[in-house]
Amino acid sequence: MEPDPHSLRVLVFAPIGRDGPASAEILRRAGLTASICTGLDQLVAELEAGAGAAFVAEEAIVGRDITDLLLWVDAQPPWSDLPFVLLTSHREPAAVAAWRLDIIQRLRNVTLVERPVQPISLSSTLQAALRSRQRQYDVRGFIEARERMAQELEALVAARTAELNASNTQLREEMAERARSEEQFRLLVQGVTDYAIYMLDPQGRISSWNAGAERIKGYAPAEIIGEHFSRFYTDEDRAAGLPAIGLTIATREGRFEKEGWRVRKDGTRFWAHVVIDAIHDDAGTLTGFAKVTRDITERLKSQKQLEEAREALFQSQKLEAIGQLTGGIAHDFNNLLMVILGSLALMRKRLPPETGAALSLLDNAVQAAQRGATLTKRMLAFARRQELKIMAVDISDLVRGMADLLQRSLGPSITIETRFPLGLPKASTDPNQLESALLNIAVNARDAMPEGGSITIAAKAATADEPAPGRYVCLSVTDTGEGMDPETLARATEPFFTTKGIGKGTGLGLSTVHGLMEQSHGRMVLASRKGTGTTIELWLPVASAEAELSPPDEAAAPAAAEALGRLHIMAVDDDGLVLMNTIAMLEELGHAAVGATTGDQALDALRREAADLVITDHAMPRMTGAELADRIATEWPGLPVILATGYAELPMGIGANLPKLAKPFSLEELEMAIRSATSAVTPDRPG
Repeated sequence: MEPDPHSLRVLVFAPIGRDGPASAEILRRAGLTASICTGLDQLVAELEAGAGAAFVAEEAIVGRDITDLLLWVDAQPPWSDLPFVLLTSHREPAAVAAWRLDIIQRLRNVTLVERPVQPISLSSTLQAALRSRQRQYDVRGFIEARERMAQELEALVAARTAELNASNTQLREEMAERARSEEQFRLLVQGVTDYAIYMLDPQGRISSWNAGAERIKGYAPAEIIGEHFSRFYTDEDRAAGLPAIGLTIATREGRFEKEGWRVRKDGTRFWAHVVIDAIHDDAGTLTGFAKVTRDITERLKSQKQLEEAREALFQSQKLEAIGQLTGGIAHDFNNLLMVILGSLALMRKRLPPETGAALSLLDNAVQAAQRGATLTKRMLAFARRQELKIMAVDISDLVRGMADLLQRSLGPSITIETRFPLGLPKASTDPNQLESALLNIAVNARDAMPEGGSITIAAKAATADEPAPGRYVCLSVTDTGEGMDPETLARATEPFFTTKGIGKGTGLGLSTVHGLMEQSHGRMVLASRKGTGTTIELWLPVASAEAELSPPDEAAAPAAAEALGRLHIMAVDDDGLVLMNTIAMLEELGHAAVGATTGDQALDALRREAADLVITDHAMPRMTGAELADRIATEWPGLPVILATGYAELPMGIGANLPKLAKPFSLEELEMAIRSATSAVTPDRPG
């Protein structure tokens, strides 16, 4: 097959079972080009022919000799980092987990997709991988164009330099014919307008001036001949003695070459490539210098743009990888905290009141675990996996409503000023999360003003092209604090990066705000200079007309004093510790509880014994919690189901109508969820 340097097809390597054809069909329906590979040799051959991404089932390569595949990965050119999407299982032996970590590092650019894979999740993951691949192609084109330009420039320089060297050699060899040689030199030099070529006497005064010098530096011959050439240097270079250093090196070594800033007649600067050649007569006496200056400002700009493009691509890939890792850690951490907090709550109820010291230690452990839960929420916010309640929000009303909270949080040494125009449209966002973001920003601003200062909160309506063309509400917070240097500003939104002392911040404040803006289809813009304060802009989409309609009032919650009665509850979770903890909490609330570790076990148990309520984890192998809820709704219409999850956000359309319970949850939150789920439903009890 003829190699395709711009291929965006997806190579599917899942030869076991129906994974390969099924995945390829999903991708084709999503508008992607998919090619199925049946063996490792074919996969490597297809990679050499050109591809945008590779979708590989873990079992197809685990324990196999994949040397040829790894050699191909390592042999990629510098611009290329082919995305691999690895289909994995939720549970696996420790050896497989260790192998996976090693293969992820060796394949370099890997995204994990767990079974059971959802079509929308698979297609969106590979579409993101292909967008990353397209950016690599774009960077390659940019690099190749710049390299061609650099090669052409270097060839031109070499050609012109060769011409000048030949001319100088000819002049030295024909000194006896001085008059003719000088005329030839004058004609040659005056004909070159891309270079400033002129002569200096032994003291550095200008003795000749060509048309290129006049074009580049702006001086006519009558204005500059007889002047010292140091006038073209910057003030700081003259103070450092660079003109004299250049002449000294040229005198000693015969040639001096350097790049640096030079100054034109009008005071503007340009980046110059300078060559100074020492000129001697037949007796070896120094008679002066030949100086050639070339304006390479455009080449410098091109190099800088290329470096900025590479850095932007690197930062984008780095933040995406950090976001995926952070979300996965937060999910697993929530399950651990679920067990810890639940067990501590049950232990506290069983300790007698007179054990004061033990209760104090227990309360300390609870507070530490709750801080861990808050940390995971911030991690999920950065990873853009929190559940948002998007609605039309009046920014002016929201800021006025939290004015007292802001002032109490900032203290009397900080003054707050608000500036909101009349007729400001409503923004589309989650008001509670936006309040938390605004408080985060304000507290950061306070910490940057230890001696006091002022904060200005303003908003305006504007049209912008990012992240998508449309109308936005720009909410800005400006402080008069210390500000940030460029290095700190560049890392300000990285998770766990903080300039505060140990114990004074997690470094997740601005990263969670960044995640909220991304999830709200907006963006965060930082502007800061050391010593002049900081401005943070939150760009939120203007709410649509439908979103501005008032949402219906929620049904009144059941009275707290109303007795629930003893319920028969089925708890489902594939994590044994979490399941045991949930059952213990249900029994503590006075209910009869039974457990199941899979969806199939739960269905079998429901067919044998009646139940009033099912509480199920969502992320389970073979059958998710949402799929279990669908099966229950088919067999036992009206039986309430609560979906518990360590991820605060589920894929679009999954469990949309089910009540949810975010892990980790307390006894009180569990009881409230049970009341809410059973208050309006009289289930058809199975059994």
